[in-house]
Order: sequence, then structure tokens, then C-alpha cells
Amino acid sequence: MIIIGCVALPKDMLFKVEACQALTEEEKRLYESHPEVAGKLLAAIPRLEDVAAIVAAQFGSSNFAGMPDDLRQWDVRSVGQLLLRTSIEYDCLVARGASRESAVNTLRAPKLEIPPCVLQALLSLSTTAKERIVRQIRLTSIAGGVGVAEPFRVRAAI
Repeated sequence: MIIIGCVALPKDMLFKVEACQALTEEEKRLYESHPEVAGKLLAAIPRLEDVAAIVAAQFGSSNFAGMPDDLRQWDVRSVGQLLLRTSIEYDCLVARGASRESAVNTLRAPKLEIPPCVLQALLSLSTTAKERIVRQIRLTSIAGGVGVAEPFRVRAAI
């Protein structure tokens, strides 16, 4: 997840986003504004104008139809937006439990207009990464003296 624009967002909402849980309309509006915030922060840094534009446009409408098959012929902002948007969509699908192949098949949807070379690159990714599992449990359900092998986050329920 690109977090630079998320600095002002509530932690509980970010936990929901990381776990790909449904957001309320207000949370969705706030979350979808974070790329614009990040773009403004990055735009103030000399020579990061292209990066700022790519980050700011990550949730914007994209139209890659008619672009050359060779991504090297694309302008840097278009290819950056494509790769960032694709990686976000792919990561969310995998975080929800989709296999690499299933996630790529979902990304083949014509409305997404992701070029075949990008989908092929996703299929070639190494599968040695650790599986990420998001679970919600009550702290009282953990037995005393039990050690935890992986870091975890605690979200207080009020």
C-alpha cells in the first residue's frame, strides 16, 4: 500500500484497507482522497513531478486502449500509472486469498485494459513470499503464556 498520503487517515480505517474489508461511504471517500494528498506532498520535492502525477492518478480513470504493446514506447506517467494501479489491484486480490493465477485472470477483465505483457510479468513473479493472513480475534481468546512467531497489530474495540 502506498502510505504517504495516508498520514492523516485513522488507523482503524487503514487496518480495514489492509485487510481488504468493506469501508463505509465516508471512509471510502477519505481513503480515495489519499493519492491527491500524496501527490501534493511529492510535487513539492524537486524532480519528483512525474512520481507525484503517477501517485495522484492511481485511482483516477485510466484509458490504456490503443497504447503500443511495447511499454517502453509509453510516456513515463502512463506506464507508471498502469504499473501502480495494476500492483494495487493484484495485491488486494492476493490479500483476499486469490492465487497468483486467479488474481491475474481477474485482472484480464477488458474494462481494466491491462496489457498482456504486464499480466505475463505478474505470472512470472516468484512465489517464495510469505503468505499474509489477516484474522480478527479477541485478545481474551489467546491462552496465557502463548508465544507469537509473527508480529501482529492490536486494534482496540470500543
